[in-house]
Amino acid sequence: MALINRVTRLFRADMHAVLDRIEEPEVLLRQSIREMEEALADDEQQLRQLIEEGEQIAERSGRRRHKRSR
Repeated sequence: MALINRVTRLFRADMHAVLDRIEEPEVLLRQSIREMEEALADDEQQLRQLIEEGEQIAERSGRRRHKRSR
């Protein structure tokens, strides 16, 4: 069993070494930036929707108060 664990560990290490050689830091950085920009755009869209919903709720609440005060 120990032999299988050692071979498995060696295989993983070799695969990580191959990936380390293949990866280009600049390409990975640009991809990370793209992913972060997409996430930011999604978050901004959600924020706009929440603000709009809050404004609608405030408007409805104001109308109800106005009706009750008559």
